[in-house]
Amino acid sequence: MSNGKALIHIKKKWWLYLIWLLVVVVVSASVYTVAAEPEGADKLVIFSATYGDEESQINYFKNRKPDYVKKVEVTAMAKTDNYFDSVFSASYVYFFGGCTINKYALVDVVIIPESVADGLFSNGDPGDWLELDDTAVRSVFGDTGKEITYYEKSGKLFGIKIFDKEDEDDKSPFKFTDGEGNKENFYALFRKGSVHLGSLSGLSENKKHDGAIIIVKELLSL
Repeated sequence: MSNGKALIHIKKKWWLYLIWLLVVVVVSASVYTVAAEPEGADKLVIFSATYGDEESQINYFKNRKPDYVKKVEVTAMAKTDNYFDSVFSASYVYFFGGCTINKYALVDVVIIPESVADGLFSNGDPGDWLELDDTAVRSVFGDTGKEITYYEKSGKLFGIKIFDKEDEDDKSPFKFTDGEGNKENFYALFRKGSVHLGSLSGLSENKKHDGAIIIVKELLSL
């Protein structure tokens, strides 16, 4: 093809080349984003549903980032928020593979009121939430300065209570009383697929990755 014919061809088909260029740019950017995003043990994901100031809660967790973690990702949203249900149970659709994953399938630890926990276990299925062994928990957590109590369902232990509704609501930056003065027990639940469970995971390779444990210890010390 002569240079003249090639130039005419390009002028006629310029939009195809533009689309091709845009596809290359989008795919390259997506690959870079996926490659740059911390995964696995590099990222600790937390969902907090207390009534405290959102930004203050986010900063609290980020300021307590375990040394081995590169990024702490926090969503702070009270259950009274109009978008709570959709955000808490939302799904992410990934560009590559097109797989859909529940939001809390990516979360390592959630801090939620008892009523939300009841909803998670309403069908009797523990789903992705880690069943706890009291002996193992006490061994891992040691002396927290307070009695460890649990969210219990069907005789099994799941979440660790971090706030008792009979306590004073003064655990800044967290608030456990809604705008109408209602208080609930709040629990920390662990996702059983998390790589941040330390010895609680039962996997020797995860023992050094105990970021979720560190975070809950901090909450118990408030």
